[in-house]
Amino acid sequence: MKEMKEIKDQSFVFLYGGQGSQVAGMGRDFADHYPEIGAFYSHFFARYPVYKNLLDPSFDKINETFYAQPALTLLGLAVTHLLKKEGVEPAATAGLSIGEFPALTTAGIYSDVSVLDIVAKRAALMDRRLKKRREDGFDDGMLAVIGLSGDAVEEQLVPFGKEVSITNINAPTQLVVGGERATLEKVREAVLKAGARRAVMLECEGAFHTSVFEDEVDELAAEISGHRASDPVIPMPLNALGEFMSDENVPEEILSLPTSERYARLMSRQMSTTVNLNGCLDTLLAEGWTHFIEIAPRAVLTPMLKKKSSDSVAFTVSDLHSFNALLATLN
Repeated sequence: MKEMKEIKDQSFVFLYGGQGSQVAGMGRDFADHYPEIGAFYSHFFARYPVYKNLLDPSFDKINETFYAQPALTLLGLAVTHLLKKEGVEPAATAGLSIGEFPALTTAGIYSDVSVLDIVAKRAALMDRRLKKRREDGFDDGMLAVIGLSGDAVEEQLVPFGKEVSITNINAPTQLVVGGERATLEKVREAVLKAGARRAVMLECEGAFHTSVFEDEVDELAAEISGHRASDPVIPMPLNALGEFMSDENVPEEILSLPTSERYARLMSRQMSTTVNLNGCLDTLLAEGWTHFIEIAPRAVLTPMLKKKSSDSVAFTVSDLHSFNALLATLN
């Protein structure tokens, strides 16, 4: 009983999973059970008819970037609304890649409508680039490297120049490298020879968070700058920084910009730069937060937290069943 009370009395950090955690039909049970969530989805589909099949469990395009990103964002926003309705308020927030965008709403930086417009634009731009790369004969991918430090991986990438780069820092010895698959196979051999425990090619559409998307940054920034941004009402570390924004990690010329322009610059560039999830999680833990709720169809962030801190208490809300189970635990 004491443990239950401690959980109930805790402040929670809301976390949002990234692309790769999506499943077909995610969010449908919430939309069917809660009229306001059904209306929320219907309003989005009315504005963006191309996404009308996102709640269909048989939808076979859910793993495409164009569809996965809005679907994950919609789920994140819907569940956040329901948690708040039940009195579960976030004390801080963070997200992984596309998961940063619902987190921006949770932090009070953007409205739901703005984030959905931004994500729809982001998904369209990235989808366009991915298709163009394939049409031009490129076969891009991502390689997960486990068991080597960031410095050690960087050392192995030197001979390949700008052909490859680190895209994700998920843990001190769990990184992801992006580039053309043929080059990544050579990287795989190099990192295994250098002592990596594993090096696995990931199933994905392309080399996310690399310079492949550099040409889309300005166009996304233009979209984002058209939406009003406010200063965060709760703490939120940013993927591109691996920590909270400050004058120590952001140039003065960006920090001095109006809030909307500042976030437009930072969040557009997130698409083409390394995601430092490890830094974000360390930042949250260093602030003393121990209780986390991950909103995603599959848990990705909470298992990483548990490895980092045995004191962390983590829940995942992926569907109506897990949502109700969380409420039962809290109540």
